[in-house]
Amino acid sequence: MPDRRIAGNALSPDAARALTEGPAHHFVGAGDRQPWSPSGRYLLGIEIPPELRSPPGAAVVGVVDLKNGSAWRPLAATIAWNWRDGAMAQWIPGNEDVMVGNTNRKGKPGSFVFDVGRGARRFLPHPVYCVSPIGAKAFSVDFGRLGFYRRGHGYERIPAPGPFPPAPANDGVWSVNLARGDRRLTISYADLRKWTATGEADILGTWADRLQVNREGTRLGFLHHTLFEKGGAHTHLITCSMSGGGLYCVTKGFVGDFAWGPGGKIVAWCGPRAGSAATRRSAGGRLELVLGISRILGEPDWFQQQVVHPFCRNALGRRYRVFRDEEGEIPTPLEDDALSAGRPAFSPDGRLVLTETGPDARHLKTVCLLYPPSGRVTRLARFGSPQSLNDEARCHLYPRWRPDMKALALDSCHDGRRQICEVAIPDSALDPARPRQDPLESVLAR
Repeated sequence: MPDRRIAGNALSPDAARALTEGPAHHFVGAGDRQPWSPSGRYLLGIEIPPELRSPPGAAVVGVVDLKNGSAWRPLAATIAWNWRDGAMAQWIPGNEDVMVGNTNRKGKPGSFVFDVGRGARRFLPHPVYCVSPIGAKAFSVDFGRLGFYRRGHGYERIPAPGPFPPAPANDGVWSVNLARGDRRLTISYADLRKWTATGEADILGTWADRLQVNREGTRLGFLHHTLFEKGGAHTHLITCSMSGGGLYCVTKGFVGDFAWGPGGKIVAWCGPRAGSAATRRSAGGRLELVLGISRILGEPDWFQQQVVHPFCRNALGRRYRVFRDEEGEIPTPLEDDALSAGRPAFSPDGRLVLTETGPDARHLKTVCLLYPPSGRVTRLARFGSPQSLNDEARCHLYPRWRPDMKALALDSCHDGRRQICEVAIPDSALDPARPRQDPLESVLAR
């Protein structure tokens, strides 16, 4: 096995190592998707040729074979990918190492199901966004609409008609049957506009993203964004039943990423105020957010500088908050000033939250472990974030728990290329009784 240890990043010298290597880029991407296969042998990812800086060409969905020296094994080529989410590749629960990912089918986004053990593949006519833990159902959205309203979140190589109707009755959040391949409209944008009480205002558009099914497979959560004609935007974190009923607003105003925990718990980076936005139409009619997208969606303006902006921190009342679905907020003291908009993930046992910070003034991103009842924050590792990757190819860490909680996987570009890395988690960091401390600073200072 090649020695891919990463020195000086974590709590112990051997704690961090790269699972993939260049010259190509490799990453898992965003979303609350478990990259480890049910058998534990494979870790899902995507490979991008080294010369690509935006998605005009093909990528390759593949796996890291953890029982074969972390060798990269390609599965299928696809043009249905982006730098944030990859090709939405994820394992189908209830199956032994069977995955689904998005691809191009007859000029439109579709998906493919791949049995890694048998090498068998079949195609579905519709793309997927997230898969239910029960495994028979997935949920999706129109990726053309998503890319139209939010550049870099759709599939640039697959043409999408536009402009789109602001809140149509025949589009919204869809459920996809993974066995038959057919889909059904779960809830429309017209119904969401009416339910969120934005029907009286003139709007430029609405869209949904961040789709996630709870751990019990009984409720769907997603962010619903509304962009107003007179400026400004509003986001609702909404949950509903698997059939689209029982709508519940967890929080609204400003909402960033969120994640489900056990028993209906939800952790989200959010705050009381939505942001303002300026828009323009491109020559092709595409809606472009030219000012304020960071304020709407909680991301820094990376095209200006790669340093965490104040509005991403809790100076505007934005912080991690914990809720219980259909009940309300669970008070927690998670108000560490060093925390910023990140991508949270509850631990498998539901006690801890794994997240990241944006880059600091030294262009370092930090992986943090949060213990909500006490507000304790443990910094596990830091990774450099080169300024050369400050466009749509920028790299968030997107830390993910390994099922045994002994390690995490993340995407890092510390050496100038995106690679999938693994960081060991010391037992002491998992102990809720351990006093609040931050040993990482002394480790990095050696």
